[in-house]
Amino acid sequence: MSALRIYLQVVKGSSPFWIRILVGILRIWFFIYDCLNYIPYQLFNSPVEKLRKSDATKAQWVDARDGPIRHVDGLKTEQFPGKNTVDKVWRHIVELYDESPALGTRQLLAVHHEKQAGGRVFEKWELGEYEWMSYREVEAKVSVVAAGLKDLATGDEPKVVIFAETRAHWLITALACFRANIPIVTVYATLGEDAIMDRIFKAVSEEVAASPRIMQELFKLNYERKRARYQEGYCSPFLDRIIFKKIRKLLGGQLKGVLSGGAPLNAETQRFMNICMCCPVVQGYGLTETCGAACVADINDLSTGTVGPPVRCCEILLREWAEGGYSPFNDPPRGEILISGENVSPGYFKLPEKTDEEFIMYKGKRCFCTGDIGEKRKDGSIIIVDRKKDLVKLQHGEYVSLAKVRS
Repeated sequence: MSALRIYLQVVKGSSPFWIRILVGILRIWFFIYDCLNYIPYQLFNSPVEKLRKSDATKAQWVDARDGPIRHVDGLKTEQFPGKNTVDKVWRHIVELYDESPALGTRQLLAVHHEKQAGGRVFEKWELGEYEWMSYREVEAKVSVVAAGLKDLATGDEPKVVIFAETRAHWLITALACFRANIPIVTVYATLGEDAIMDRIFKAVSEEVAASPRIMQELFKLNYERKRARYQEGYCSPFLDRIIFKKIRKLLGGQLKGVLSGGAPLNAETQRFMNICMCCPVVQGYGLTETCGAACVADINDLSTGTVGPPVRCCEILLREWAEGGYSPFNDPPRGEILISGENVSPGYFKLPEKTDEEFIMYKGKRCFCTGDIGEKRKDGSIIIVDRKKDLVKLQHGEYVSLAKVRS
C-alpha cells in the first residue's frame, strides 16, 4: 500500500456524530459554492481549456511505430540562435538578466545535534540570510577563474576535477572550465540524499495524524475536494489560502513549480505535492550519457506518472524486446528506450568496448541504449514501466520484474 493511502486512512473508525454533521454541512457549502461560481469559472478560468492543454498531443512518431518519437514542435539544436556552446549560452543569459539575482549563499551559523526518542541523532544546520550575486557579478568571477585556469594549465589536454558540495563556487568553476575549454570531472562530496518529496509528505502526514480528530477530518475532506477539482481542471484559490498555506510555507511559500528527476516519483506522492504545494509538480527523465534531460513533462499536464515527451534536441525510439514481451507494436506501445540526438554523448572515456555496447546504430540513427522500458501514451509522453536489468527469467521461461516484487 502506498504512503499516501496509508495517510488517507489516518482517520479510522466512525467519527463522532457532531463531526459528521459538520462535514455534511461543509459538503453542502462546497456544492453551493460550485453552483455560484460555475459561470465565472467558465468565463474567466475555463477548466475546459486546462483539460485541452493537458490532453494535447505532445510528441508523435515520425514514421512507423518502431521509428523515432519526436516533439510536436520539431527538433532543435540551439536554444538561442548562434549560441552553440555552454559558454556562449551563459554570456547570452548574462546579457539578458544582468543585475538580477543569480546565485544565493547562506552562511553556516551553527550546527545542532538533536537526539530522537529512538536514539538516532539528527544534525540540523542554523543558516543565515541569503547573500545574492547578480549575473554580472558571477560573470566577473567566471572570467577571473577562467584566466587563472589557463595560466595553470599544463600539457596538451589539461583536466580539472571538482570535489565540492553543491555551492556557488562549484558552478563558477564549472563555467570557467567551459570558457577555458577544459574538460571537468565531478566527484560528489555526498554519498546520498533522502527524497525531498517523501520527507515533506512524511512531515505533513505526521502533523495531521497528531492533530485533533476534527482537524484530521477537515484536512481529509478538503484534500479530497481539491484533488477532484484539480483533475477536472478547476483551481481552488480559497482552499489554497486557508487550508494549504501552511504546507506551502515549508518551502518558503513562493514556489511556482517543481521538477523532479534522478529517481522515479511515486504517482500518488506527485499528486499529493500538486495539491498541497499549490503548484505544478512534473517529472523529467535523462541520463549522464544524454547530458541531462531527454524527456520533461509538460507543465500543463494534469496527469501523474509520466516523464513527458522527448525534449526538442533528441528523439526517443522504442526497441522491441521479444523475450520480455515488450514491443512498439503492442497496445500500448512499449519497448526499450533508445535516445538519439545532439545531446547524446560520444561515448565513455577510454572505454571503447563499453561504448560500442551502449551506443549503437539503430534505424539509421546513433542511439544510446538506456536499458529502461518505456510506454508511449496517446499524447506522445513517455511512462517508465520497467528496467531490463530488473527482469529475471524463471525456469519455466517467464520474466518477473524485481522492482514490482519489491514494491
